Amino acid sequence: MERACLAWARAFGHRRTVAGVPMSVLLSGGMDSSLITGLLAETGTPDLRTYAFASKLTCCSRSRPDATLVRTNLFTIHGAPTSS
Repeated sequence: MERACLAWARAFGHRRTVAGVPMSVLLSGGMDSSLITGLLAETGTPDLRTYAFASKLTCCSRSRPDATLVRTNLFTIHGAPTSS
């Protein structure tokens, strides 16, 4: 069962890269966004971009430590747009 789930997830990630458009993931630091980012990185997605939102009062790396861990370990191009 575990192998089947992993194979399905990898196929899902690969299908997202077929269109040839830049890929981006909004990282929350949760399991789902981390898994999607990892699968896209595993497929060799070029210029994989990640984003994490932070308010003007907080630094993104302090408010989303798990998102920071994912992006640094997967070597994504990261931006941190702010919200008001």
